[in-house]
Amino acid sequence: MTNTDLDENIGKKVISASFGEGIISEVTEMNNEPFYIVLNQSNNMRHYVPINDSSAYRYISSEKDFINIIKKSLIGGKYDISFDSKKDRINYYKEQSKIQRLDSICQNINTLHLTEDRGSLEEQIYQRLIENLALEYTLIKESPIDEATAIIHDFISEIPS
Repeated sequence: MTNTDLDENIGKKVISASFGEGIISEVTEMNNEPFYIVLNQSNNMRHYVPINDSSAYRYISSEKDFINIIKKSLIGGKYDISFDSKKDRINYYKEQSKIQRLDSICQNINTLHLTEDRGSLEEQIYQRLIENLALEYTLIKESPIDEATAIIHDFISEIPS
């Protein structure tokens, strides 16, 4: 990818589990690696995001894509995941919660929602994933976060048991 290609992303909105929402303000290089400088407008902080680490951020989806992924991966997904222990399950979700692909987030919400013996750490991960989806919905629809969160919970209520 050339600098010109990267510069085309300046001004685009991104979302991340580590910093929330932001706008790409610059492209820079550190140790010969390209980084986006993402400005979080709510707290005026600058975040250096490695461009080649697509798990660190995602671009805001279109409303159509967002709804399609919700329907396919959150509501319509049937995932067969088993673990040898609760500790393995917790470690799995800790790692999975770092991945910023929308379909992965939806899959993790789906499986955590259906986990009957969800512990407190898994509950925290579950809530953070929901907040992440609600934040994106807020940015797409320009709606208040509490309204977006309620809509995400409505989608979650459609997950078949």
